[in-house]
Amino acid sequence: MWSRDRQIGIASATADTVEDGIRIVARQDLDLPLGEGPRRAIFSSNGHYSEDLRLQSFSSRLSGEAGGYLLEGTVEGDSLLLLSFTSSADLEPERHQLNLPGPILLPEAVSLSIARQGRLEVGREADVAVFDPVRLTLYRQHLTVAAESILVVPDSAEVDPVSGLWVPAHLDTLNAWRLDTWDRGIPVHVWVDQRGYVIASRSPLGVRVERSAFEIVRGNYRGRGRAAIATDAMAPRGTAPPQRALDSSPSTHRAVRLAGADTAGPDWKRLGLDGAAQTRRGDTILLHPVDATVPEVSADETQWMGLAAPMLALADQRVEARARQIVRRTREPRAIVEELVSWVSKNLRVAPDGVPQSAGRTLEGRRGSTSDIVLAFVALVRASGLSARPVAGFLQAGQSFHYHAWAEVYLDRWLPVDPVYGQVPVDGRHVRIVVDGLSRPLELVPLVARIRPEPVTGGDDS
Repeated sequence: MWSRDRQIGIASATADTVEDGIRIVARQDLDLPLGEGPRRAIFSSNGHYSEDLRLQSFSSRLSGEAGGYLLEGTVEGDSLLLLSFTSSADLEPERHQLNLPGPILLPEAVSLSIARQGRLEVGREADVAVFDPVRLTLYRQHLTVAAESILVVPDSAEVDPVSGLWVPAHLDTLNAWRLDTWDRGIPVHVWVDQRGYVIASRSPLGVRVERSAFEIVRGNYRGRGRAAIATDAMAPRGTAPPQRALDSSPSTHRAVRLAGADTAGPDWKRLGLDGAAQTRRGDTILLHPVDATVPEVSADETQWMGLAAPMLALADQRVEARARQIVRRTREPRAIVEELVSWVSKNLRVAPDGVPQSAGRTLEGRRGSTSDIVLAFVALVRASGLSARPVAGFLQAGQSFHYHAWAEVYLDRWLPVDPVYGQVPVDGRHVRIVVDGLSRPLELVPLVARIRPEPVTGGDDS
């Protein structure tokens, strides 16, 4: 796994036939460039499937310096998912159930399932329901076989006597097919072999995966990987600023250039940079007053952004009860949003990024990361009968920009609000990059590391 020219981790996936079906095991071993040096994070997943690749049960584990969690799930009749979630800070697991639209897959099984369903041919399309154990989210993913090619990959290695590093000893030629999809709001291209195993993948945020010989992947990475990524070039420019209140003066910058981002490609044009008080021109984002006329994403285009069936799994009675308590008899949609933003900003305390939390746990504990708080807010809005989505990007604080998460609520058009800082609407400091792609810095740190927002003096929105 690479970000720009730095290896940031190792990914592996295996599928084995067992007595009562198929077992798919996946693991990601990452060193994330956070703070003053890399932080280790390991995510592993063990899924048990029927012979026709219907998920039966799974266990997923995240461990790292900030803590970890264990998530276990059992599927009943392709219609109900029973979940048990235990974090490193919990004595007892949270138990939830989620209604399913039919058979589901874990993310690592998607390309394997597509390959097993029939011959890979350019133009073929498929839709699958996916449960993401990192985000605790169920979503529908659309894939298209967009191209066919031949790729060359190392399949064995030897030690170079000069550098002491592993280098390719023999190359293998593989028939490959490119699957184009949208992964939680981010366009992704995945090259797979005829069995569906990943050969290479990339996203416009700068993350790519490349298959190689075991010794090259693991030996070189463990030999020099962690030292190589602990550089100023890879260090992100921080998460949300520590103060809970922004200064009262509004932003003087009406345009922000995304330096370091290759925005010329077609993927960036579809990444969700337009709409809800901002538009993109080349590598520059123009920020508009929220009441300005800004082109919005049409209903037909929401499919590729992952908005057709987004769900905050693990929504529970705690969320619904809290929403009723906050809103009370308020019925006007804008007033409901204002009540919820005010309550969240006053009652939920920002804590350092740690293990993921359900919306119910965040509300119960009255604390969480900015991502946790935003997801809890979105859950409250949806429990109140309105549509909302999490977004992520950069927040201007003083002369600096920081990674931040906020939300958008649909009131005839998408209205950007910040439940962390109590803003309805946001005041022009927010530069959205990803729509409905909010996860955690675990996934978005390559974005933060790659892009350098720069205010454009004298930018206008004409």
